Amino acid sequence: MVRDMVDAGGNWDWFRLEQLLLEESLERIVSIQPPGDSLGEDRPQWRWEPNCQFSSQSTYAFLSNSMIGGQRGNWKRIWKLHVPQRVCVFAWLSFHERLLTNVERVRRHSTDVDLCDICMSGREDINHVLRTFVAAEGVWHRLIPHEISESFEEQVFTIRALQPTIRWKMPPSQWIKVNVDAAVSTVDSSAGLGTSFRDDIGEWLFGSTRFIGRCSVLIAELWAIHEGLMHAWSRGYRQVELESDSLEAVRLVLSSSPEVAVCGLVLSIKGWLSKVWQVRIQHVSREGNRVADRMATKGRMQRGLNATFIEVPTDVRDLVAGERSQSGLDRVDSMEEGVIPYDPGGGTSFC
Repeated sequence: MVRDMVDAGGNWDWFRLEQLLLEESLERIVSIQPPGDSLGEDRPQWRWEPNCQFSSQSTYAFLSNSMIGGQRGNWKRIWKLHVPQRVCVFAWLSFHERLLTNVERVRRHSTDVDLCDICMSGREDINHVLRTFVAAEGVWHRLIPHEISESFEEQVFTIRALQPTIRWKMPPSQWIKVNVDAAVSTVDSSAGLGTSFRDDIGEWLFGSTRFIGRCSVLIAELWAIHEGLMHAWSRGYRQVELESDSLEAVRLVLSSSPEVAVCGLVLSIKGWLSKVWQVRIQHVSREGNRVADRMATKGRMQRGLNATFIEVPTDVRDLVAGERSQSGLDRVDSMEEGVIPYDPGGGTSFC
């Protein structure tokens, strides 16, 4: 029985599990909420639907992806390209996010700075090396016809001009703001979460990162919300504004649908929300959640490590300072358009 693999404290009994399962299986179990009496009766669940209910559509989508090889088939095709071997190796390393960029070197603890050594204008990750670096942009401009490039840039400029600037906003007076996010690899589904806690003047309180094994994006986002609520309650905060950039996860947490109640992780989150405190859960754009996003990436890259940061981590210090200096103009009451408030009675309302 699954319950036999849970220790007296309600956590997975890793000593027993490690004797029975391979590392990949263990990493998938990490992302699963251990069974317990508070979560109700054990029952079968369908992992490929948000409400955990079986559907023919999700079954077809899963089988179709498996038949064409899924993500594994993508990198296998790299070795069949008719190009020099060094090009295949470079493409393979890029696909697996293993290029020795400064971001990767920070993860391996061989440097403390993840900035690009040449342009010094941003983090040197794979996207920077292959797309946004000045030399890389020049290559793309030579490869893409001038007319197409100009038309695309004009459309992007128009879209950006129409969109309002979205920034992190300070919480109401005497409240704290908790930003949470998750990062999931497209290669092996390894996932990490990150949180940041700041007060009503934008001062850093603390943050956390955690590796949560292998799971879907939605499960990872739910774990991030769970982590944020758990830390907030355990540290004594009782007026909390929590933001996630996953609208699907926020709606699941606030839904009163009985179908959602079968998900143990959602039940555990609702357990935290039912405590005596004031909590506002709301969806935020990715632009307003950049610190948590970077913390989540840190959590995914540092496999097996969970960390709490009392001081601002070096690689998010610039973001925290910038958001604090700009957010004074954006301080608003949370009950605005786009906010989904938590209703202790179990309902969900949209303002």
